[in-house]
Amino acid sequence: MLRTALQETAELLTILPEFVLNVNVSARQMEREEFRAEVLRILEQTGFPAAHLCLELTERCKDMPLETIRNEVEFFRGYGIRMAMDDYGPEVLLPESCFTRRWMRLSWI
Repeated sequence: MLRTALQETAELLTILPEFVLNVNVSARQMEREEFRAEVLRILEQTGFPAAHLCLELTERCKDMPLETIRNEVEFFRGYGIRMAMDDYGPEVLLPESCFTRRWMRLSWI
């Protein structure tokens, strides 16, 4: 899915050079050992500029250890890839610790 999104969006960057593609990433994807390498390989193969990709962590990621999230954010930022937390919406009750995570994310992204 990432490959398709990048390929279909590449032409849009010629029209809107400031455009950033947000792609949802689930906890299951992020927990996979090969996830980092896959993302980097797809970026290289498609020629899509890393600075125009934002990986958006989905709701279940809030249950991941904060250190794991921090490590992933730092890794991808090192390649110029942006990271964000998906908007969980007002109907989702988040534990207080999640608000801390969201605040911390803002402070180090």
